[in-house]
Amino acid sequence: MAFTPSPPIKIKRAQGGFKIVDGGNRTLAYVYTSETEADARHAGLLKKAEGEEVARVIARALTYLAGRPA
Repeated sequence: MAFTPSPPIKIKRAQGGFKIVDGGNRTLAYVYTSETEADARHAGLLKKAEGEEVARVIARALTYLAGRPA
């Protein structure tokens, strides 16, 4: 059985980054970020701006899977 997320796919701010949820409010992915470049480098995380862009790409791909191209 294939997994199909239900639209709309949304990006929400979460503590420590972003989470991508579907229309049923199921969490589909987390993207962890850090506020500063030094903290991000030390923790092995993305900077906030980088994480937001990655979250957008993930949401766009999941929207496409849900049958509604972004």
